[in-house]
Amino acid sequence: MIKMNKKTKILLVGCGHWGKNILRDLKNLGCEVIVASDSETGNQNAKDGKADLIIRSISEVSNIDGAVVAVNTANHYRVINEILAIHGSSLPVFCEKPLCNNVDEAFELAQKAPHNLFMMDKWRYHNGILELTKLAKEEKFGKVKGIKLSRNGWGVPHKDVNCIWILLPHDLTITLEILGYIPEAKFAQIDKTQNGIHGMTGWLSNPEYWVSFEISERFLGYKREIIVYFENGIAQLTGSYENNIDIFATTRSDLNKKPNPQSVKIKNNMPLFTELKSFINYVNGKESSPKSSAIEGYQVVKRIQELIDLANK
Repeated sequence: MIKMNKKTKILLVGCGHWGKNILRDLKNLGCEVIVASDSETGNQNAKDGKADLIIRSISEVSNIDGAVVAVNTANHYRVINEILAIHGSSLPVFCEKPLCNNVDEAFELAQKAPHNLFMMDKWRYHNGILELTKLAKEEKFGKVKGIKLSRNGWGVPHKDVNCIWILLPHDLTITLEILGYIPEAKFAQIDKTQNGIHGMTGWLSNPEYWVSFEISERFLGYKREIIVYFENGIAQLTGSYENNIDIFATTRSDLNKKPNPQSVKIKNNMPLFTELKSFINYVNGKESSPKSSAIEGYQVVKRIQELIDLANK
């Protein structure tokens, strides 16, 4: 008789707009997935995605190997605390970004589970971002001077928090991946009307680097662009699904003639699948911890709040 390997048993809390994609990838990774959902939409998504079991409360299951949190941002703090209380404070937990939208709550979670709570920052697994990080380390075009990030589109699917909390964590964690940390908040301007908050433009810097960003939910089209500025060149990724990074030399002589890009091919991976694979490998002891720790999750929340405070001065 062939002995079958035991499936990794994962609790997925939430199966909405994004959770259904997480369920799909966990199943493709060979996991046994128990979905905890208290909504009709979530239950239907779980059925359609062939969840192994659908429950209403996270207390209805036991002996799980790990948990993935994909509920609304406003519920992250409560759900993570419940998971750790019911299933053990050392259980590996993978939480969708941001950790939460409250600095004190984020700090508490990071202190409570610093070694087993991780953030799902998918752009840190994007092959284009990894290539930009490689270029930054190689210094072929000199040291990095700054980064410009644009993340604009029409509306956001989540309504529990404003678009700053949905969009900006991506760009801050891209910055973290490329530079190794997030520079200090220096300036921010919020696009706010009687209909709510629609976006933010901001500036982060220290003596070593500068970072500018723009995020918006009222932009006609879809724009995801990252440009890294080096001493003697720039490298840009112009979309989520681009197959290459364009690099331009920018010495004075280069700037006096027609741009001549050097294209670096990148394999178009699916970052969500890649980060979930990393988490499952970690749960099974096959890989070191996922990229973003709870401490880094707290740092992102703290920096966002600092930018909001600057804009409101």
